[in-house]
Amino acid sequence: MKLGSIGMATDAMFAAFDGAVIDRGDYVVVSTPKNPTFFWGNHLVFPDAPRLDDLDAWSEIHARELPHAKHRAFMCDRIDGETFDYEPFRALGFIPDPTCVMRLDGDPTGPAADTVSLATPPFELLDACFTNGREGYRRFLQIQIERYTAMIASGFGRWFAIMQDGSPIATCGVFPHELPCWRFQLVAVHPAHRRLGHGAALVAAACREARRIRAAPIIIGCVPNSDAQRIYARLGFVPIEQTIAIVRPTR
Repeated sequence: MKLGSIGMATDAMFAAFDGAVIDRGDYVVVSTPKNPTFFWGNHLVFPDAPRLDDLDAWSEIHARELPHAKHRAFMCDRIDGETFDYEPFRALGFIPDPTCVMRLDGDPTGPAADTVSLATPPFELLDACFTNGREGYRRFLQIQIERYTAMIASGFGRWFAIMQDGSPIATCGVFPHELPCWRFQLVAVHPAHRRLGHGAALVAAACREARRIRAAPIIIGCVPNSDAQRIYARLGFVPIEQTIAIVRPTR
């Protein structure tokens, strides 16, 4: 089962770096045992959208293939998820987690910021943006940063930041895929510096630097109909997919 979704294919390269992406024919197993609580690093991909009567069988496969993961996370290799009805799955404890996948084929519109390259993603900034004091998520974030740092050290990808008074206030990573294309990771702006244009300027700068290295399309994922999607659209990104995904956290 070859992944047809660009969003899923480019995401899978991160799991493949320090985990495994295994094609079972009828489904794909994405596994990162180093980070067992990472939903979208330990999940199954099926070719079609789930039906309620699929869930028992899918959950059994999940338990067999990913015994280190206590959650249940399923993606579907579909790009037309705008009309998928998540409501019946909520009653069974599943949370919808769709992604709008966007693509930029040329240079971004608008000004770019002055950025610096970092050898490792800035933990304190990302902690302030994502963890909300959740200790379990902080550990998850630390493991993710270790992965990105190893990828950067191997020459696979770049990490950028906008600095103010010697500290990063906005950050992101961008990594090449064999399609070829570039894929963004963890676009983040410190809560005290949001709505000032830093996010758009950071992404624009990273796009231009990536295209200077290799002129290839640039892929970014975001929550559908979010502020992030609107920011990326102003830079010239266009939606190409909306993926279908459901997750049931540990119970």
